[in-house]
Amino acid sequence: MRKCLDLLPQEKDLTIRTNLADALLGQFADEGFEPVRALVQRRAYDDRSSDLMRRLIAVSTVVGATFPEYPIWKREAEERQARQEQRMKKMQPFLHALRNPTPPPEASPPQEHEDSLEPKLPPSFRAKKQVGRNDPCPCGSGKKFKKCCLKREKG
Repeated sequence: MRKCLDLLPQEKDLTIRTNLADALLGQFADEGFEPVRALVQRRAYDDRSSDLMRRLIAVSTVVGATFPEYPIWKREAEERQARQEQRMKKMQPFLHALRNPTPPPEASPPQEHEDSLEPKLPPSFRAKKQVGRNDPCPCGSGKKFKKCCLKREKG
């Protein structure tokens, strides 16, 4: 802990500074709160690698420590968490569809009800079988694709 406290003020790299601050908070010691609080106030940390404000609030809550910004930052952290949960809830159908892709249309029975509970994949996510130039034409003519429908697609 002493080493983190010594290195933190002189560290120039934001990611390393953020990791040092995280390590200080992980010690649950009162003397680590003030340097981390100063970093959060100045926004002098890498917010992509760690949410120091939320972590400081969580650790402060556990040990019962408070500081002047505590109520405001706690409310901000809760609001940010609620917005993130709402975004995740909206993304659930898409994530579910990506994890459980529907079979190609020719293999699945026709859907009678449009109001089914299964989310439908947008057309951009459906796998389309590509026909090679020398493959038989999918139209059923018996000719090679390049001699039949490829010309229609290009022309």
